[in-house]
Formats: sequence, C-alpha cells, structure tokens
Amino acid sequence: MDEEDNGVLNNSELVWEWRFALSLQEASAPGQQIDGTPETVWVFVDNGEAEHLTGLTACDLRKHPDTLSQLRERLFTLWGNLEELKSKQTAKPKAKKPPPKPNNGPPPD
Repeated sequence: MDEEDNGVLNNSELVWEWRFALSLQEASAPGQQIDGTPETVWVFVDNGEAEHLTGLTACDLRKHPDTLSQLRERLFTLWGNLEELKSKQTAKPKAKKPPPKPNNGPPPD
C-alpha cells in the first residue's frame, strides 16, 4: 500500500486468494481410535491447492454468483449433503422456553 493512498486500496489492487481448512475423517473401521471415533486430521488449503481442487480462480463470490454456484457444486463432492443439513438446521425455529410461573403466594411449607 502506498502512503499516497491514505491506507485505502483501489478495487484494481485487490487480489483474491483461496485459503481454508478441511477436517478430514477416516471413513473405514480400521482407522478408528480406541474410543471408537474415526481418526480426524485438519488439512490447510492454500490458493494454488484450492485452485487445483476446485478448478476455479479466487474472486469476490458476492459479485460473481455463477462462480459461487460452481464452487458449491464442486465442493458437494467433498462434503455431500452437509451444506443442506446445516441450512435446514439453521432454518429451524428455536424452541422457546416457557415463561416462568408467577410466584404470588408464600413459599410452600
């Protein structure tokens, strides 16, 4: 960033990069730990790896809905219906607790 621009980047200077992490879980029984849970490892994916994985160049996904749609389709092969399950879960209205009962009398003996 130049001092002349007062700390503000022009849109022409923005460079978008992929950077995310995936939690990978063993799918077969032999890889399970003693407690029966599957082995899990975190994999960090940088820009080059993500471009290879997705076949897409990073961009502002808010301004490129077609690219966002392509990304969702390609990542669906990685996580299956996880996105759909998460969307349903967040769309469900949360159950409210009933209001407390008024305590108008003396405490019971």
